[in-house]
Amino acid sequence: QLSSEIGLRHDDNQRYGSENSWNGMLGLPVSAEQQWLLSYSEGFRASTFSDLYYPGAGNPQLQAETSQTWELQWRAALGDSQLETSLYRNDIDNMIVFSGMQPENVGQARINGFETALSRELLGWQASLGLSLRHLFSDEKNAALHKKGRASCATGCSCEYHGRCHYGFPRLFLLEGQIGSPAENPRRAVTIKDMGAQRESVLRCARGLVH
Repeated sequence: QLSSEIGLRHDDNQRYGSENSWNGMLGLPVSAEQQWLLSYSEGFRASTFSDLYYPGAGNPQLQAETSQTWELQWRAALGDSQLETSLYRNDIDNMIVFSGMQPENVGQARINGFETALSRELLGWQASLGLSLRHLFSDEKNAALHKKGRASCATGCSCEYHGRCHYGFPRLFLLEGQIGSPAENPRRAVTIKDMGAQRESVLRCARGLVH
């Protein structure tokens, strides 16, 4: 059975005025184990007081950031496992980025992404494995985006035991890049120039865990 949701958020900001943000979702079950979801959402982000007026680092000329996001998601039950996969596109106007210590606006930017996660219960543990890919584009040549504009690939796995003990092992690969000059190519994607890796592991157990 087809399902749907629709929502509206209203922001009334003293500096930027009123803004309505809509969101909606359509769900189409393919079978008892599979479902497709198509969603659309709008976002509004007002600059914080620190962004505007922090001594030596504020920018009182900042504009509010707005965004529109489309997402297509597939959910499936594969035996004892759950799989969720999604593709999304996020178009951002007046994106707020930091150039050194000071925030500034980027006229237009776009983030294309892919995410997938597989989860399953094993011997009382809820285990999950995930992958996330993201690529940022911009129409403008902007110094801050030389650092922020990049492709990234994040993978991770985690296990949780009855909500008491959690172990996570994320791994993040960053593909650094530069935004091409609009005169050369106004829609040029980030160019890969270097790759780094970072990993972190965390073990967190609540008090009262039965040994």
